[in-house]
Amino acid sequence: AGGSMLIFPEVEANRAENAGISDGVDGQLPFLAAYPVTAADLVQFAAAVDITNCPGAPRLKSFAGHPNTTAVPHEGLVLQPQDSVTQIIGHFADA
Repeated sequence: AGGSMLIFPEVEANRAENAGISDGVDGQLPFLAAYPVTAADLVQFAAAVDITNCPGAPRLKSFAGHPNTTAVPHEGLVLQPQDSVTQIIGHFADA
């Protein structure tokens, strides 16, 4: 949520847990360079637009003011499909 994929693309895109984000990152980097927004706000806005464009999906509001991360996040923070409910709830409890 802190825009780390845009701030540290050389690290984030090479992590197994982030497989497949390179196209999205490459598509957002020109917007980050062209507009006075934080990477965190751009990622949040892009996610809201992507979800809203799905057939039958709700219209999501996007809010500005997210600060950029200042360091590469630790590996293992992305939830995996095989994670148990207990692991998922524990993950959010640590947030």
